[in-house]
Amino acid sequence: ETVYTMRSSETDQVAQEIRVRTELPPEINTPELYAYDLSYPYFSEQLISGRHPVSPVSDWDQLLDGLEQLTYLYRRDPEPVSTATVVERAYDRLDQRGLLDEQSLETAFELAERLGLPEQLYRATTHGDYHTRNLIIDDDTRYIVDWEACGRDLVIRDFFRPFTIAYYDLRNPTPFIGLCSLDNRSGTIFSQYLDVVGEYAMPDPSTYRGLPVLHLLVALSRKHRGEFWNSNYELLTAIIDRLD
Repeated sequence: ETVYTMRSSETDQVAQEIRVRTELPPEINTPELYAYDLSYPYFSEQLISGRHPVSPVSDWDQLLDGLEQLTYLYRRDPEPVSTATVVERAYDRLDQRGLLDEQSLETAFELAERLGLPEQLYRATTHGDYHTRNLIIDDDTRYIVDWEACGRDLVIRDFFRPFTIAYYDLRNPTPFIGLCSLDNRSGTIFSQYLDVVGEYAMPDPSTYRGLPVLHLLVALSRKHRGEFWNSNYELLTAIIDRLD
């Protein structure tokens, strides 16, 4: 009934997991940490024999419960940042890497503005890698796991990342596009997210349809080309083809 995570080539990630887990608010459910050693490093924790959500759409209620738990992390140290600054930094990073030659990226910045963006967003401590495989459902309790990517970031990252991971797995752009068009189930999901998390994500919570596009642009500006970069780029072009 115990899981051991031990030192490997990813020593820093194991140590980061320990540091984060020992400082989490008690309102966030994680497997019980039995023992750890930062000098090795290793930790042992409770085995949770539950299931992962199937998708961020079909199991949205489960994902939303986890996001509500994460608000206890967001409310610790919120910092308002200008959305214009976020846009400018993403643009400059892509430009420096010569990626704005991709016409879709220039178009995406225009589309994000046209769909609507708030004046400010909140940056706070986030999970950093929140998605269906990092949430375990055991009876009526949802446990959030894998905290090595935890750090300061835009709060909205934890909302949109489950959908970009789902696209990477299934190559179905419809749920993410729905967050931009507010169609059907995705529109309801966006509204429910704002009801629960909105005040911690931005000073003026509303269904700003340009936010999913901005999330992809920020993600692309931070990563080098690879499988996940290509997946995000494909998703961005699918949005443009449908909405531009």
